[in-house]
Amino acid sequence: SSFTNNGLIELTSTAFAGTTLTVAGTLTNAAGANLNALAGAGSTRTLAAALDNFGNASLNVSTTLSSTLDQQSGATLTLAAGQTLTANGLIQLLTGSTTTALSGATVVKNGGCAPLGGTFSGFSCP
Repeated sequence: SSFTNNGLIELTSTAFAGTTLTVAGTLTNAAGANLNALAGAGSTRTLAAALDNFGNASLNVSTTLSSTLDQQSGATLTLAAGQTLTANGLIQLLTGSTTTALSGATVVKNGGCAPLGGTFSGFSCP
């Protein structure tokens, strides 16, 4: 079922294999909450869920989203320099959200991108 993060979730690894967080539904990152993809020892981090972001997401390593990303009002998402965000569902950037891909970062939009008033930089939408 769906899950709401009201604190901190960190995706990291201590072995070479990547890390996957699976939620059978939607992961809601609440206002003031943090979702961090950390480099650790492994490769890509995978979020196997729809992400409804009202808080802060910091992707410091290449990350794959298996479903949709909804950037809600007040939400921030930052993709670190040189990393890749692969979104396999629709990315929606709603009014009041900020989404940033730093220098050399790549956003792969397999499900498309809808600029619904949100602020974005470092990538194109759509």
